[in-house]
Amino acid sequence: MENWYIYFAANETDILVPKHKGFPWAVANKQYTEETGDEIINDLFRWACQNYDGEKIAACQAYKNQQQIQIITQIKLFSSLIYYRFNMLLLSYTNN
Repeated sequence: MENWYIYFAANETDILVPKHKGFPWAVANKQYTEETGDEIINDLFRWACQNYDGEKIAACQAYKNQQQIQIITQIKLFSSLIYYRFNMLLLSYTNN
């Protein structure tokens, strides 16, 4: 059978519990939950790094570091925005 993987995927799909209701239907450990499905669809690499039980590859740590940098950057930008708005409010108050 040349396309055995298509047959395999179709068979695995048919035995899912609960039955799939759409596509994509992300399944982990032969189980589906909406939360896990959403996590997998939103960021498969992150989900895999967080849920793999074996030794993590270096890319997982690099990815985690990148995520932390992005969070820190967002916090800094948000802090700058608050500081700017506060100063604008202060200026408008002192000008009145």
